[in-house]
Amino acid sequence: MKYAVKINSKHIDPRNENKMSPKELFLFAQMKSRVSYFGNLDTTIDMLSCFVSFKSRKSDNKKEIKSIISNLVQKGVIVVDQQEEYLRITFPHIGGNYDLIPMEILEKAMNPHEFMLLVYIYRFDHMNGECLLSYSRIMELLETSRGKAFDIVEELLMKGMIHKKSGERLQDSKRQEMNKYQVAFVKAPSEVVLHVEPLDAVSDSSEPSQEPQETNLPQEPHTAPGTVSETFRKETKKEEPSQDLPQDQEKTPISGPDYFAMLEKEKKDDQPREKKLERPQEPNLEGLPAFVKKAKMKKYEKDLGKYERDLRAEQGTTVELVF
Repeated sequence: MKYAVKINSKHIDPRNENKMSPKELFLFAQMKSRVSYFGNLDTTIDMLSCFVSFKSRKSDNKKEIKSIISNLVQKGVIVVDQQEEYLRITFPHIGGNYDLIPMEILEKAMNPHEFMLLVYIYRFDHMNGECLLSYSRIMELLETSRGKAFDIVEELLMKGMIHKKSGERLQDSKRQEMNKYQVAFVKAPSEVVLHVEPLDAVSDSSEPSQEPQETNLPQEPHTAPGTVSETFRKETKKEEPSQDLPQDQEKTPISGPDYFAMLEKEKKDDQPREKKLERPQEPNLEGLPAFVKKAKMKKYEKDLGKYERDLRAEQGTTVELVF
């Protein structure tokens, strides 16, 4: 199964006044393919510029996207609700025939011209069994020159994305039958399903709606307010009585002075206890070798110097030590 995007046939009809330009159709399809289950799209211009590129420079690309969105709003195919830089885009239902365009076409088309030509070929190939196109019609469809239209067709042929069967020459005439085109990489229409069906369009559409399948994930049972289960849940959320005191014993309120005295006591208890300074004892050097005496005296002098510094830091005054 392949997902698809719904596109109104009048938007790709070269002779219809509501026809979209290649850029408009490409951006419209990109946004439509990203709608939520409720049929809207929450986005920003910066986000749109990440997956739609019309210009090489980022600032120019954003301006182009803004211009195209404005044109789509004027044509009535989208409705935009803007809050600061955030956009909520909805797609109102428009009367007419709709075609399910496979997502494969949107994914493989490298630019708006390729996308519009692939959409047109796919529509008529699966509606009439064949798509007959002349280069003049391709020029009209893509809104480009004959040379550019020829290059786009040759590019798609070289990539293997379309098949082309040249028309035969008419007898006794310089005229030639129109070429036949076919999209080479998409599945049959029966294997294509709709990408997203907006909720407001489900009742108007005759197509079967694609409802999400139910999952077997465990869910919390729903209980109405006031029922036994609801009351039980509220009671269990209450704090249990402390284990240190009997349940029937109530705490006596503390008066103002007692309360502040208790806070002062707790503050003192929380303070780290200061370590009492002790003067290092002079080592006993009797009967020891000279190198051991020297090491012990060196350690004693080091400990005594540390004691002196700590004592000065504690008292904040200069202390004279008498030996």
